[in-house]
Amino acid sequence: MAHGGFHGGGFHSGGHHSGGGFGGGGFGGGFHSSGGGFGGGGFHGSGGFHSSGGGGHYGHYGYYGGDDEYGNHVVGAMVYMTIGGIVFSVMLFSFVAGLIYEGVIPGLNFINLAIFVASVVMHIVALIQSGRTADIRNIEYVDLNKFAGKIWNGNGYRPRNAKGDKRTWASVNDKRYSISFFDREFGAENAKKVLETKLRTPKILWVKPSLWLKLSIGCFIVNFFFYEAVIPVFENMIMTDIAFAFIDEFVFYLMSVLSLLFAVAAVVIFIAKDNVLHECALRIVEDNVAFEERYKTESAISSMLSEKWYHNSCPNCGAPASKVLKNCLSCGSSLEVLSFETGAPGAVHRLSLADEKGKEAKKEKTK
Repeated sequence: MAHGGFHGGGFHSGGHHSGGGFGGGGFGGGFHSSGGGFGGGGFHGSGGFHSSGGGGHYGHYGYYGGDDEYGNHVVGAMVYMTIGGIVFSVMLFSFVAGLIYEGVIPGLNFINLAIFVASVVMHIVALIQSGRTADIRNIEYVDLNKFAGKIWNGNGYRPRNAKGDKRTWASVNDKRYSISFFDREFGAENAKKVLETKLRTPKILWVKPSLWLKLSIGCFIVNFFFYEAVIPVFENMIMTDIAFAFIDEFVFYLMSVLSLLFAVAAVVIFIAKDNVLHECALRIVEDNVAFEERYKTESAISSMLSEKWYHNSCPNCGAPASKVLKNCLSCGSSLEVLSFETGAPGAVHRLSLADEKGKEAKKEKTK
């Protein structure tokens, strides 16, 4: 080491070079053992998988063995397989940990291994959660009037404070929601509004989580040879020890950090997408409720009034007519409006359905 200043080429050496590669003492002879293990008596024994006889035998008192003995063999096999799997996993973990500790595996130590494991956990969370909104992927390529699907956030149960009906609702206090595409009345409209939301928001929100996972897997694979391929370039450069130490650590952990960033992106983007869909669900619920209220009001008005209009004064003799009459009391002419081309505003009226039915009932009685 030089005392300060700059070093000439060839004096720097990366601190994360692998020792021994995958050969001599690395993977060679890794699983060899003297006795024990799975070789010397591992699964062998006087009981184990061996049995005397087949499915049973007939003796002096009848049939023995059979199903009970077979069941015991199956249980024994499952126990041995479970124990063997645990032992194998522990041995494999110990073996790999030893290789990492010795620096045999290039580009890998316990720190970036932990980073890769954290990335895998985050990717698993994102992939599991992505199933809730998977139907959005097909929304652009299907007939919305025949599209059957659903997206939601939460446990699937509608909270008490939520707005909307049982199929499509949005919570007020949190980000839980449910948007149904198979609703007879609003399914197609719900799908159209979700599609509009998808088209006007950034496309990165709708990227499949599997893409981020593939990028992280690529980083993990590249990590094995990235350091050994890149760090020699900097080892022959003129720089201070501090600068080279920083570059050395940066190059070694770059792939693991990128893998973690891709995993974080998958989770953060999915949370942002849930927020966008919750706002969309609130708008959908408000529109659906407004439509239902308007439909109820129009239906109520239509059911209360007849479809015909009548003059407030007789068009034949000019005698005034009350708003419950259909015929003139003076000349008997019909007050029904046949054309709206003439007449001042407010010169006509409609009968309530109750009055019209009352008139018809009186006529039937007089007959």
